[in-house]
Amino acid sequence: MTDAVRVVRALVRKDLLLEWRSREVVPAMAAFVVAAYALFRFGLGGETLAGGTRAAVGLLWVATVFTVMLGLSRCFAAEREGRLWDGLLTAPIDRAWVWLARSLSLLAFLLAVQVVEVPLFWLFFLQQGRAPSYPVLIGALLL
Repeated sequence: MTDAVRVVRALVRKDLLLEWRSREVVPAMAAFVVAAYALFRFGLGGETLAGGTRAAVGLLWVATVFTVMLGLSRCFAAEREGRLWDGLLTAPIDRAWVWLARSLSLLAFLLAVQVVEVPLFWLFFLQQGRAPSYPVLIGALLL
């Protein structure tokens, strides 16, 4: 195994362990998704969704993008408060590996939130009307 792979694995493991112990980032992201979908659903119409399925899929993208931004800011805030960021930047490793590990950790957090997000999306927005293509929806979420 190359040094780069070991560094990235160690950093991702660090991020996942810190999140497991503190449980700050993923619950905040999940709470945002729940609140956003409730606000979107009741703000865009009671019985039928204004704009239909296309509007609902757009709301899925908006909620996902803002969830990622919230997670990213929460991840960096925790490291700034604990001064972990200073240690990472002074470590004798390439900074690109630090960013790659951070990206992979955030992807893992997002996938954990999407376990909650997708059923909520179906519950709030896909109960009536024409459903979107599920392979396209899954592909969009993976992007």
